[in-house]
Amino acid sequence: MGVKGERMRRPVVVLAAAAFLWTGQNVRTRCARAEPGASSSVAGTPAELRCPAGSTATADVVNSCVPAATATQTPGRLDTFHSAVTDRLRRTANWADSFFADERHEAERNQSRMRLRFDSFIEEGDSLGFNLGVNLRLRLPGTSKRLALVISGDSDNTDSIQDTREDNIRQQFAGTDAANVLLGLKYLLLTKPHRSLISRGGVRFRSGSPAGLLSARYRELHGFGAWGRRFTQRVRWYTDNGFETLSRLDFDRTLGEDMLFRITGQGSWFEDRDGFFYDTNFSLIDPLSADRAVEYQVDNAFQTSPTHRLEETIVRLRFRMRTRRQWLVFEISPQISLPRDRDFEFTPGILLRTEVDFGGGVELVR
Repeated sequence: MGVKGERMRRPVVVLAAAAFLWTGQNVRTRCARAEPGASSSVAGTPAELRCPAGSTATADVVNSCVPAATATQTPGRLDTFHSAVTDRLRRTANWADSFFADERHEAERNQSRMRLRFDSFIEEGDSLGFNLGVNLRLRLPGTSKRLALVISGDSDNTDSIQDTREDNIRQQFAGTDAANVLLGLKYLLLTKPHRSLISRGGVRFRSGSPAGLLSARYRELHGFGAWGRRFTQRVRWYTDNGFETLSRLDFDRTLGEDMLFRITGQGSWFEDRDGFFYDTNFSLIDPLSADRAVEYQVDNAFQTSPTHRLEETIVRLRFRMRTRRQWLVFEISPQISLPRDRDFEFTPGILLRTEVDFGGGVELVR
């Protein structure tokens, strides 16, 4: 190039050199004067890049120091509120299920305990019946608190998958399931607040006839907004009756200070029976105190064979009270049922229950 070209290139070189020197001086001004003990660095940044307190190093195309709030995002108010609502909902549901000895809670406990349950039930048109149930669970040592021996003579626990709650009650007091005994091992494969997986194997004795069983139970819990969603899937296999499954979906929401509103959809399928059996349940649990609570229930039971139809509607009130001795519990449950086999006539009934617990206990914190 000529003299003219050389003169045009000099200003460009001077400007580029000036920009480079200014950038380097700016980085040194911001990063080289670090306070002792307040530096930070990341992989891929020069060892001499030290940032003052309140900032951190970044490993992008141009290594620099950025405010710590930008490098590490802290939860916002919305996230904090969502976490608080979810935690409150989870604790309220756990307390309610624990207090009412619900399967949702009992299935995932692995504490050694024995429960004696004495029930009496009467319904219009039937005589007063009595039933005694025993449930023993022993957590085996040396198994990381995961393995337990289960011995149960309580048909309400062992065969609750078979029918609706009302059917189970009637069968117990009719004596059809009085001889049910379950002996087995339960192993907690996965135990996390939002997910669990439990396996079980054993032998069921019904009227003296043994049948082997294998079962698995999976549960997951998620929150969305003010609601909590709990999905439970249970699969069982008996050597005499084959497979049976239960799928349940709960939607929980807290109301007021500590009330729990729950919507439940549940369906069951049995290899040895025709059709599909499902029910919808609406319940409101109101803790009156740490030792007393009331639950209002409306349950509708359906089946699809021989036709898709409503089998029964039940309106029930459960009042449950724990005495000063803590291990002694009383429950009274008046109800009105409208069964199909009685042409949906109003049929009043009442259940009286006494429970004695040895070991374990109710969740005391809501």
